[in-house]
Amino acid sequence: MPWSCPTCRAQVLDSNASCPKCDAAKSSWSLAPEKTRTFVVSRAKFQLLRGQVESPTPRGEPLYDPYALVEPAVARVLSRKAALGLYDSGQQPASRDVLIVRLFPKDDLGQVKLGVDFALADLRVEEFPVPEAPFVDVPFLFVAGDEPVPPEFGFPGLHVVDVSEETERGFAPDLEFSAMNRATVELPTEAAEAPPPQVLLRVEASALRCANDSGLAMPEEEREHHPLQALVRAATYLAQAPDHELLLVGHASAVGSDAHNHALSEARARGVLQLIQRDREGWVETATEHGSLRDVKAYLAYLTRERGWSCDPGPVTPDVDAAAKAGLEGFQEQYNERFAGELLVDGVCGVNTLGALFDVLQFEFERWLEKRGVGREALRLSEPPLLAAGASQSDSPRLPQPQSEEARRFVDLVLLGPQQRAELGGLSPSAVYEGELEFEELEIPAEPGGWETTEVAVTFRAPAGVEGQRFQLVSEDGAIDRVGDCDDAVAVDGLNRVVFSGIDWTKTYALRRIHGPGISTTVFSHVRFELQNGLWSPDSMRREVAQVAGPEASS
Repeated sequence: MPWSCPTCRAQVLDSNASCPKCDAAKSSWSLAPEKTRTFVVSRAKFQLLRGQVESPTPRGEPLYDPYALVEPAVARVLSRKAALGLYDSGQQPASRDVLIVRLFPKDDLGQVKLGVDFALADLRVEEFPVPEAPFVDVPFLFVAGDEPVPPEFGFPGLHVVDVSEETERGFAPDLEFSAMNRATVELPTEAAEAPPPQVLLRVEASALRCANDSGLAMPEEEREHHPLQALVRAATYLAQAPDHELLLVGHASAVGSDAHNHALSEARARGVLQLIQRDREGWVETATEHGSLRDVKAYLAYLTRERGWSCDPGPVTPDVDAAAKAGLEGFQEQYNERFAGELLVDGVCGVNTLGALFDVLQFEFERWLEKRGVGREALRLSEPPLLAAGASQSDSPRLPQPQSEEARRFVDLVLLGPQQRAELGGLSPSAVYEGELEFEELEIPAEPGGWETTEVAVTFRAPAGVEGQRFQLVSEDGAIDRVGDCDDAVAVDGLNRVVFSGIDWTKTYALRRIHGPGISTTVFSHVRFELQNGLWSPDSMRREVAQVAGPEASS
């Protein structure tokens, strides 16, 4: 049987590995579950139709409305797994998944015959009585896959055709229908490109690691990323994928009992959930039950090292010592000053101080989201929002191998779309980590300055001789107005450069060259620093805008 060339549509013998007409290879083309094939009707012997309902219907109800059908461009092939799910739930396929062959027999025929020829199977010929209506409808469902089906599998009145023999990559034989009332009509099929394999997206896991026996993810000096960066990375992706949701999966190392590890992994996922949901009281409870002084010291050391606070706790250990007390006192003093707090400055880490730590984390979270130009509402949570894997998935091939004990103590941020969720069947650690879906990891970008707004270099074309002159960057809502000097040196490619700070990434801007009081030249306007693939791209800061000739009065 022939296969259809994906490039020039020529019909090529199956023995040929490439098309003799255009030399296109067939190796990347196949029929697979959920894939479609285009049917071409060569003679007007009968019609191919389908329904328009997209959701399954209960078994026993009409499969389709015979007077509300449309011509299909493609005929779907349902996976055996999906078809079995419908069968087990007492439903039948949606009418849009069913191919309906409508035959128009001659008046003097008491019956018509329809033959179906597919893959390596023998020609199937079935007879259908001619009703009083002027046509005969024969509905078909095509399925393929490796899922075993019981002998009783089927749907009343629906002819199920298993085309699993055609799923081998590169093997795309014709699927033929024959209406055999004195003539045979073939319906050749055109192989469609196999859909890309479904993958599960996850955010780079190293940022949300936890210390031994701890339920809190805190920044560590030896780690490249802050835990909040992982959440912000998830938010930037979800902001551009409105059909995806976030699932939190807590993990633990194999040290300790199963019950302890399960509870600890749940606490880790819940602590992250509480950060997302601004649940101060819940996070303090998690920190009290599953945290340690070492976690607090790690955060104080980070604030000292990266944020200029004076709260150095000394070595990051669980030990209660003079350095830890001094660090806590420094944190309490500065929290009171910076956040108008009323902490008792006693060097003791009680529930009030833990709540203050939560407040600072939330402040950081908001600043990071603001810098990335996304809102917290982008973090849409799945249902359930979290899973506790314990140590059960320590050796899962879905996780990077080999893993150290430290690398097994983390919270996984999994991003689920409707297709991935349907493929998993149900949300459980085993479904996520032992199923067929592979993981694809979203990297967390390096970010000097962290959540702080960094300086931005705006580049643009302008005439020679502007070095050292003044330029004004104004947001179009008037909220931001910055003035800067053009660099003394012009860039090699003829671009000029002015550096501005304190930029709000969500606004649009105009750049003006200042000639004198009230007089300026517009270099560009209506410019936004754009997100590209969920990240701020340095290229988006590079502007090559034609100069507006002549000065103009600025408004």
